[in-house]
Amino acid sequence: MNRGNWVQTTLKFPTKRKADSDLDEIEPKMSRKSYANVARTGAGSTSYQNESSDTKRLSQNSSSQGSSGLQVAFHSSGRSNNSYEDTRSLDKNDSGQSSQNKLSDNHSQRASTSYNKQRKSDTEDDAKDIQFISAASSRGASSQRQAEHCSGKDTFDNTYKPKSYVDKDDDSNHSPASSEDYKAKNKLELFQMKGIQIYSEHLPELKGSESHTVLFKFSQEGKRKIIYPERKEDFIFEDHAYLPNSSKEKFEKSEPPRWRRIVVALKKKISGVFELEEAMLFYNEQYSKIWKFDALYRYFLEMKEEKRDTFFEEVLPKIQNLALRLPELFKKSVPLLKQRQSRKITMSQEQAACLLANAFFCTFPKRSFKVRGSKMPDINFSNLYSDKHADRKQQKLKCIFNYFERVTTEMPAGTLTFTRQSFMNFEDLPDWENSKQLFSDLFVSDENTIEDDGKYMLQADFANKYVGGGVLGHGLVQEEIRFMLCPEMIVARLFTECLLDTEVLIMTGCERFSSYTGYSDTFKFKEPYIDDMERDNWERRYTEVVAMDALVIKIYKEQFEKWQLNRELNKAYCAFNGKYKEDEYHRRNLDLPAVCTGNWGCGAFGGDKQLKALIQLMAAAAAQRDVCYFTFGDKELSSQLREIHQVLQRKKLQVKNIIELIKHHHKENLSYSSKSNKSLFEYILQFSR
Repeated sequence: MNRGNWVQTTLKFPTKRKADSDLDEIEPKMSRKSYANVARTGAGSTSYQNESSDTKRLSQNSSSQGSSGLQVAFHSSGRSNNSYEDTRSLDKNDSGQSSQNKLSDNHSQRASTSYNKQRKSDTEDDAKDIQFISAASSRGASSQRQAEHCSGKDTFDNTYKPKSYVDKDDDSNHSPASSEDYKAKNKLELFQMKGIQIYSEHLPELKGSESHTVLFKFSQEGKRKIIYPERKEDFIFEDHAYLPNSSKEKFEKSEPPRWRRIVVALKKKISGVFELEEAMLFYNEQYSKIWKFDALYRYFLEMKEEKRDTFFEEVLPKIQNLALRLPELFKKSVPLLKQRQSRKITMSQEQAACLLANAFFCTFPKRSFKVRGSKMPDINFSNLYSDKHADRKQQKLKCIFNYFERVTTEMPAGTLTFTRQSFMNFEDLPDWENSKQLFSDLFVSDENTIEDDGKYMLQADFANKYVGGGVLGHGLVQEEIRFMLCPEMIVARLFTECLLDTEVLIMTGCERFSSYTGYSDTFKFKEPYIDDMERDNWERRYTEVVAMDALVIKIYKEQFEKWQLNRELNKAYCAFNGKYKEDEYHRRNLDLPAVCTGNWGCGAFGGDKQLKALIQLMAAAAAQRDVCYFTFGDKELSSQLREIHQVLQRKKLQVKNIIELIKHHHKENLSYSSKSNKSLFEYILQFSR
C-alpha cells in the first residue's frame, strides 16, 4: 500500500513524561541536569560552576523557544565525550577516597536536591504539534473513524503534506546518530551514578513479614554479625521446599531417615572420584543404574595430580562439612516462591553455600530430574556429572569447583534476597494501546556486557520460565553463563516455581566468582573473579538481576500479533517495575536505576531483534526507567537502535503510536500477499522523518 492511500492525521504529543494514572500525585524528581551537578561535585570537579551557568542559560533559552531543557542538559547527541570525564568516580584505578566515601559525598549532595524531570506541560495549550501519519487505511468509513479516534482530530485530505516533513528546524538539522554520539561514556557513567544514588540510600531495619521470610538475624551486640535462630519450625511440604534433613522424608517405611544415611556417607573420608560416586549413591540407590559420572571422571582425570590431591585432601572435606551443617543453618523452613504470589526470601551467603553443597552431593529428595508437568526445576548436580564428551560441562565444573574453593577458604559474610514479583491483577498493567508515555533515555553499545558494565543497574537475565534454564545440563547461553559466574543464583531453583506470563524473579546481592571468555560452545572458564561491589545495610551487594522469560517464537510473523506483543510488553514491564524496591524502602516514587539489557528473547528463542528492542524501550518508559542496551557485537543493530531512538525522542512519539505502527507493519509487510519487505525500524522511520 503506497503512502497516498494513508489517512494523514495531526496528533498532539505531550512533552511531559508521566505515568498513565495519578499523574499529578507523582513526587517531583531531580532533573538530569541537577543530577549531573551531583555527579560532578561528587567527583571533585573544579571547573563545573562555569559550565553549570552556561548550561542553565542554554536551558532557559531553549525553554523559551518551546523545547525541553533536558536535551541541553543530558542528551548525548552533538555533545563531546569529554564533558563528564571528571565524573568517573567508578574507575577502579582511582587512588583517591574509597568508593564508600564517594557514596557518602554524593549522598549529602543528594539530600538537598529535589527531583524534577523538566518535562513541559501536558496541556493542549503547551503541547507542540507533531505530525504523524496514522496507520489507518483510507478505505471505508470505519478506517476514517479509527484514524479520528487515534488522533483525536479530524482527518486531512491525502494531498496535505504534514508540517513536520517540511519544518526546517526538524530533520534538516538532525543527521542519523554517529557511533561517537552514543559511545559517550559519560552517559553510561551517569546511569551508573543514578544507580548508586538509590543503592546508597539507607534501608529500613531488616525484618520478616507475611510476604518476606528472613532466614537469619543480625546480632545486636558489638560488630554486626549474622546469627541463626534456635527455634525449629515444622516443615510444611505443600508450601515449603523439601530439604534432605526433614524427619518426615524417608526412602521406605523400613529404611532409616534419609538424612541419617546422608550423614553416614558424608562423614567418611572420600579420597577419590570413585569414592565420591559411592557416597552419593549410598543415599540415592534408586538411581544407581541411571546416573552416570563420566563427566566427573574426565574432569579429575584432566586435572593436574597435585591439584587433584589438594582437592580431595583439603577442599572436599570442607564441602562435606558445609553440607552437613544444614540442620544448624536452617532452623526455619524455606518457603516456596509460589505462582501468583509476590514474596521474598532473604538468606545469608553461608546458607546459600550450604544449599549448594547439598546440591553438589545430590542430597535433595526427588529433585534430580524435572518431572513432566512439575512446576519445579531440578536442583541436584547429578545431570552435570554425566556426558564426558560435553566440553561445556567441563567448563561449568571449573566454575563450580572454583566457587567451592573460594567459599571454603573464606566464607562470604553477606546476604541475598530472592523476590518473586507477580502482577496477577491486569488492572496493574499498562493499557498499551492508549499509553501516552514518552520514551526514556538510552545508551547503546555493541562492545559492553551486562555483567561487566551494568553495575548499579537492574541487569536482565534472559531466562527460561524455569529459572536457570539448562544451567545443570547442556545449556550455555546468556542465562546459564550468568548462573555459572554467580552460582548462588542456582539456589533459586530449589524454591522458585516456574514463572507465569506476568511474573519475574529478582535476585539481589549474588556475588560473582568467575571470569570467562567465549559464548555457548566457545565458553571457557578463565580465572577467579574478585567481586568488589559495595554492600547495602542489609549486607547485600549492589547487584540486582531480574529473570525475565520470553516467548519461544515458532512462527516468525506471529510475534507481531496483538496477544504475543502484549504478553512480551507485560513481561518486560513486570521485570522493570520497581514495586519490589519500593516495598523494601517503604516509600513510593523512587528514582529507579536504569535497566541494563540486550537482545532478549532472540537467538534460540526466535525473536526479532528490532521488535524485542522496542518492546523493552516501551516497557522501560512505562516503568520510568532509562535503558542501557548492549547488542553483543551486533554493530548494525546498534546503529539502527540509536537512529530510531533519536527519532522517538525528538518527535516525542508516545508508546501508543509505536504500538499502532507495529500492528500495521504486521499487516502490510508480513502478510502472505505483501510485496514489501521493510524491516520494522524502516517502516517506523518512513512515517517519522
